[in-house]
Amino acid sequence: MSKIAELFVSFVARTGGFDRPIDRSRAKMRSFVGTTRDARRGLISVGRTALTVAGVAGIGAMTHSALANVDSLGKQADKLSLATEKLGAYRFAASKAGVDIRQLQTGIQRMSRRIAEAARGTGEAQKAFRELGFDAQKLNRLGVADQFELVGRRINEFRRGDRIFFTSKIFDSEGVGLVNLFAAGIGKAEQEFRRLNATMSRAEVAKIETLNDTITDVQTNLRVQYEKTLSALAPLLTRAVQGAGVLAENLTGRGGGRGSVFSRLLTGSQELLGRGINALQDDPVGILTLGALQLPSRRRRQELLLRGQSEIAGRSQGAARGGTRWEAAVLKQLQEAGQHQKRIAQIMQQQAPVPAGL
Repeated sequence: MSKIAELFVSFVARTGGFDRPIDRSRAKMRSFVGTTRDARRGLISVGRTALTVAGVAGIGAMTHSALANVDSLGKQADKLSLATEKLGAYRFAASKAGVDIRQLQTGIQRMSRRIAEAARGTGEAQKAFRELGFDAQKLNRLGVADQFELVGRRINEFRRGDRIFFTSKIFDSEGVGLVNLFAAGIGKAEQEFRRLNATMSRAEVAKIETLNDTITDVQTNLRVQYEKTLSALAPLLTRAVQGAGVLAENLTGRGGGRGSVFSRLLTGSQELLGRGINALQDDPVGILTLGALQLPSRRRRQELLLRGQSEIAGRSQGAARGGTRWEAAVLKQLQEAGQHQKRIAQIMQQQAPVPAGL
């Protein structure tokens, strides 16, 4: 056998002991991979369920928001004498220019009113219309959409300071944000809005309004029927509430008097606690004896019994010196208690069980 062959055989022989640990490691790794695969599948399942629930909730919220938005579009368009397509395009342009929709709609309403005032020779905006080069009477004969776009284009021809001035005069101070809308270009935003096919005709909006009105009718009917049911049950509910009041009065007593259940429980607890304290003060020997008999440790029982004997001896000496303050009967009881304690100590020292009579 060549030297290389011998080295190879020697290497195989010496490394053979590693085969089993390596095989066990491979088995553990396969188990770990299987566990992680199951965990991944579980997480995917949970994620899909969460997405489904979130999707249903999101669709519900989106539906509610869409109904409210389209209903508002129709009502505001009628209020401002605008086509729904026009107001929808203005809202789209305002959102891109960072203008609040309510400010947009309020500004258009105030513009219409001030044009009408200027056409009559009144109002604070008539001078602003003249400086912009408008004939207020001719402007008043145009539609609201034409008025808004024409005034916007004209204001946008001035410097920014003048734009803010004219916008505040015609659209009021809250409508100053419309300067950004005019700068972005209303016509350009409207073209993009139509290219996206985002316009809604008045007929389409009317269908949503009908749906909203039907939902409101159903909700109103349910609310009224619930209120009628409550009205019919009101006498019964009144008696139930009155009964609960009587029960509360019986438990707490009128004005928190001594006759209430809670008051009697509190008084009884106080009396019981007071009796326990008095018993501890009057007969500490008995308490110490009782406690000693309950202790599991023999040494601790002896210590507590010795404390009881010391207490008895002290009281006996005090009774002997007390004269009239301590009667002979008390002295006799203390002496008997001392004999009793000594007897218990002797029994425990002999490691004999305490007789049941003690």
